[in-house]
Amino acid sequence: YWDELYPLPPGTVEECLTVLLNLYMLTLGAAFLYLLMAVWFAMHASVVAQCSSVRLLTQFIRLPVPTWRQLEEMRTYAESFENLRAKHILRVPFVQDARGPRAGLQSQSGSSASAIEDPGPAATSDPWESEAHGHHRRLYELQHMPAAMRHHVKLARRASQQFQCFDAFARVAMTFGTNQLLQAITYYCLGYVGVQDGAPWPAFCIAGIMVAISMTMVHLDLSLTSKEQLTGKILTMTGPLCASIVSWMQAVDGLRSDHLVMTLLPIASAAHGLWLLWALWICGVQQQKNGSMLPVKFR
Repeated sequence: YWDELYPLPPGTVEECLTVLLNLYMLTLGAAFLYLLMAVWFAMHASVVAQCSSVRLLTQFIRLPVPTWRQLEEMRTYAESFENLRAKHILRVPFVQDARGPRAGLQSQSGSSASAIEDPGPAATSDPWESEAHGHHRRLYELQHMPAAMRHHVKLARRASQQFQCFDAFARVAMTFGTNQLLQAITYYCLGYVGVQDGAPWPAFCIAGIMVAISMTMVHLDLSLTSKEQLTGKILTMTGPLCASIVSWMQAVDGLRSDHLVMTLLPIASAAHGLWLLWALWICGVQQQKNGSMLPVKFR
């Protein structure tokens, strides 16, 4: 039907397909390289993060294995029975309370919170008087402090310097690669469906859908102002729009539209290059206090 409505001179379809093939290979090659870079960055970040985790768990934050001195302090000897007080020596097991009268008064008056905070030696079942409350031992784990000041949190943040840069740029490369892949699908549909199969309107619809997905993805991944969003949309639409005009004019006017093709093709190629440069600049790569280079505008 399209050939009957617009008869084309010989060689027109081949020239139009050559134009679209150049743009298709350009975007497809960029998509392949960016996605390959994203996979490499992600694998590197995963390996470094796993190595940092193993190092933290084995060299810095070890399991609480007691030392020989701690085990010795936990032991009690039978001869220490002679040093106990008379009330503990003559106490009838399971009949008399091992705790002193202070604990009984506190439990009856309901001041259990104060007993937990600072219990005396008579407030616990400790006839040997060898136990001490954690509050008096000055244990690091029981000290009240902000979570950001904890030793293990500082170690985790210091270890993240080794892989957070690769993790961030893996997501950036994934976004760029997906954008270029959508553009490649657009040019493929314009060439195969619009020119070779003679169905331009379905090809234009697919191109519009791919461009809309690309702009939405950029809007979701980057924190941009209204002016920056407008610039990104113009650069995203310029390439597919020029290719759509080229395919339409080649199909309608044939060889008479060669001058228009030679004008729009450099514009489409330049739009893709400008979009990549703009996207790299708009990510806002800055050096952090810990020395890492991170894209601060990338969500």
